[in-house]
Amino acid sequence: MSPRITNRLLTTEEAARLLGCTQAALNKFRMQKTGPPYFRVGRLIRYRRADLSRWLKERRVSPQKSASTAVSAETNLTNTAKPTTEPASHGRRGRPL
Repeated sequence: MSPRITNRLLTTEEAARLLGCTQAALNKFRMQKTGPPYFRVGRLIRYRRADLSRWLKERRVSPQKSASTAVSAETNLTNTAKPTTEPASHGRRGRPL
C-alpha cells in the first residue's frame, strides 16, 4: 500500500466500521470526550487509523483470576449434583401432571 492510502483520514462511518460500533456511538464518545482522538476540518470530523488502533488497545480488559477463584470454580464444577433420572411430577407451570 502506498503511504497516501494508509495515512488517509477516515470518516466517522469508516471509523465506526473499523471499531465495530455505530456512528451514533462514536459521536456520543466524541461529545462526552471519551472517544478516540479526531480532527475537525471545518464541519467535518476525521480520524487517523493509528489513533483508533491505539484508543482501542487502551481499552482492552484482561480478566484477572486469583488462585482462590480458580480453585473454588473448579470445586464447584466437581461437586455439582448429578441430575436425577426420575420423571418430573409437575408441568412447566408447577401444576401436577
